[in-house]
Amino acid sequence: MRLLSLLAFGFLLGLIILIYNMKFETRQLEERAAQLERAIAEEKDNVALMRAEWSHVTRPDRIETLARDILKLEPAKPEQLITRRDFMEVLARRPIPSAGEANGWKPRDEIGALIRNTGGENDAGGALAN
Repeated sequence: MRLLSLLAFGFLLGLIILIYNMKFETRQLEERAAQLERAIAEEKDNVALMRAEWSHVTRPDRIETLARDILKLEPAKPEQLITRRDFMEVLARRPIPSAGEANGWKPRDEIGALIRNTGGENDAGGALAN
């Protein structure tokens, strides 16, 4: 009988330790879940802020002002517009440039040159330098 009582006591003690360990791990997991929820909420706020900034930066009136002031662009005039057929005819009459600068043909990129001259060129990858 004494052996059975000791075994039952040992079993009970093992269960108490197991339950305590599970409770401790559960609290740690709940704390981690709360941290992740706070991080997600913070990132959602950041995304909302970035969307608001993007909307502000890409306003048509701001882009129009930048195009006029920096790129010296003006709205298209009706006489500048052509049909697709006329464009294809003009394109067909253009000489086909050879690779390089042969025959005096030189590639032009006025906007790219303007960006390079004003110091607005993308240093990381040169994506605007083409």
